[in-house]
Amino acid sequence: MRRFIENGFTFAVVKLYPENTSEKFEFEVVRKWLWERCISPMGKALVERLLPFSNFEIIQRHLQLSDEFKTILLRKLEFPLDGFLPLEEFLSLLEKEGSTGSTEHFTKIRSVTKAVQKLHQFTKQEERKEDFPLLCKLITDVSLQKKIIAHIDKVLSPEGIVRDKASPELAAIRDMLATKRRALSKIFDQAVQRYRKSGYLAPTQESIRNGRRVLAVRAEYKRKVKGIIHDISETGQTAFIEPEAALQLSNDILNLEQDERAEIHKILRALTAEIRPFIPELRAYEVLLSRVDFIQAKGKLAVLLDAHLPE
Repeated sequence: MRRFIENGFTFAVVKLYPENTSEKFEFEVVRKWLWERCISPMGKALVERLLPFSNFEIIQRHLQLSDEFKTILLRKLEFPLDGFLPLEEFLSLLEKEGSTGSTEHFTKIRSVTKAVQKLHQFTKQEERKEDFPLLCKLITDVSLQKKIIAHIDKVLSPEGIVRDKASPELAAIRDMLATKRRALSKIFDQAVQRYRKSGYLAPTQESIRNGRRVLAVRAEYKRKVKGIIHDISETGQTAFIEPEAALQLSNDILNLEQDERAEIHKILRALTAEIRPFIPELRAYEVLLSRVDFIQAKGKLAVLLDAHLPE
């Protein structure tokens, strides 16, 4: 007999005799059908661990949850099914003092938290609490921490980009970067116009080499263009030259980009510290979403098989 813990209670999972009983009952067939209807790796993992239960109350509870979701599907009610993203790898990293999460980490954490928020919104209507009591209780037993979303929204845009206003320093750096980039574009526009008329440029005209903007100059004219040669094409027919007038601006831009990266790292480190206290809640969110995925898969299968709650 195997035991597992659910919601603080220990339950026994029966070991069947003879060993091929589950095969005779086509348990693996049903497991496969459920696995195919889960939409997240966490839900699929629950299906893979699924074994027959020996406790009547837990069996009854699981069947009732499946029946509630079957009813949701038959009534064609809108049920929020999203945010199924595995977080454990990120949370293990964020747990470490001094660690810094990435924008990807926080985008996924926000997505999962918003998914739980949508689940809570589903339970707000009194009639839903009456019609789907177990499912609503499963959801509302997990407390929603809106502060998680607020902290992340203050730093990241919906697209997962660190906002200019995430810090005054970042806003100043990006403002200066924009100014310098406009000035560099003006220099290159003038250079392209000038050297194109002279016939010095290759068809591509411009390129990037070693992270710097360069002119694509025909090799025979490379001494006609003042600047630094960063590269030569494989054919030897094109030289990639950074104009002399652009050197200081390019250096300024590279330095500012380095400053930008350092400031973003500082901002994300501070955000990590703000989110770290919510790691237990985030783990609970992941568990909740995996269970909801598992339940919706059982509901879908019940509809498909025209299965009914046993009396």
